[in-house]
Amino acid sequence: MNMITNIINNLIFWMTYPMGGRSF
Repeated sequence: MNMITNIINNLIFWMTYPMGGRSF
């Protein structure tokens, strides 16, 4: 996994879970 892919995945995750995105 590249760093760019990780960042994009993080953005998608935060967009999907804006409330509990900070749980991790």
